Amino acid sequence: MLTGEGIAQLKERLSTIRHVAGGFFDKAQTLQDEGLEHGDIWSDLLTPKLREEGEDLRANIKRISVDIAGAARGSPLIAEADFQDLRHNTRRILSSVRFRQYQYSGRSEFAMKVPRHYLTWNGRRKPVGET
Repeated sequence: MLTGEGIAQLKERLSTIRHVAGGFFDKAQTLQDEGLEHGDIWSDLLTPKLREEGEDLRANIKRISVDIAGAARGSPLIAEADFQDLRHNTRRILSSVRFRQYQYSGRSEFAMKVPRHYLTWNGRRKPVGET
């Protein structure tokens, strides 16, 4: 059973991760704003140090996700579908740190895809190349 102190610790860890993630994405945005040519943000644009920060962030996200699932495991109000949601949302977050888009195919495996770029045409968002 998770105590009030345990909940406070999880809340503090989540807050720290949120702060670190904000800094990581701000640094990546600054690099992108400099107008450097790149094909893939993760491998072409980010510095090795910033990629290392991203991997550390991913490791912390994985750890807290496991801890949250463990804390919720004993609750009679948490169904297996809730754990599936936690897994998919964790994968979505981990993919976004690498500037990828998570897609759940309905099977047990997942795919990380490079996001498609969009153009705005008369207020409607369309994938590039779509007519």
